[in-house]
Amino acid sequence: MKLEEIIKKGAELLDPKDLPASKGRLDDFTMAEKVATERFILLIIMKEYSIQNN
Repeated sequence: MKLEEIIKKGAELLDPKDLPASKGRLDDFTMAEKVATERFILLIIMKEYSIQNN
């Protein structure tokens, strides 16, 4: 599965009313995609940290 597909699937699971308001410059990503990307990155970091500390 491609990273883009993972992010899009994660974005689909988010409730739009729980997303922060858009701010900053316009780009090609929805706020849901931005939040899903952030959560994915944090998950990877947490997993890496867990592996290193075991």
